Amino acid sequence: MDINDMRHQLRALFEEGTQHAQTLLGLIERERVMLTRNDWDALEVVVGKKRVCVEALENVDIAQKRLTATWSDDASPLSIDALLGHLDSGQPESERVTPAWKEMLDLLRHVQRANAVNGVALNLRQRQAKQALALLSGHADQPVYGPAGDPSAWTAPASRSFGAA
Repeated sequence: MDINDMRHQLRALFEEGTQHAQTLLGLIERERVMLTRNDWDALEVVVGKKRVCVEALENVDIAQKRLTATWSDDASPLSIDALLGHLDSGQPESERVTPAWKEMLDLLRHVQRANAVNGVALNLRQRQAKQALALLSGHADQPVYGPAGDPSAWTAPASRSFGAA
């Protein structure tokens, strides 16, 4: 494979990864809406679609690693940054691969942050549901809310008897 083929194949892979990341970001935004609406059936569908997107991104990663391995030897493998520097050297901006790589990475970081926010929201809802079930079933060991209304693990003070000094 010559250097131009490598450049074109990597750029195509990075653009494909960016498309999958954009789709995943849209699904994460839909997931957030489903979480706020407590629409668990729609949420299940969105989570299934997210799983498909993540698998597609993993396939892009595998393909990129295979492709870059063809330009490395076992004794001294090239990092992706070194390879991109080599491929982009002397190329006009329109032919460089690094911008597509950076765009994909930036978008994936955004996806990761958005997914983490949804994870926090989901964990909070799960904790609230467990507390509600514990209260309804009579198995709550502690009050759900502390004296200031915070959802902390507040324990009631020991009971006092009237007339005791």
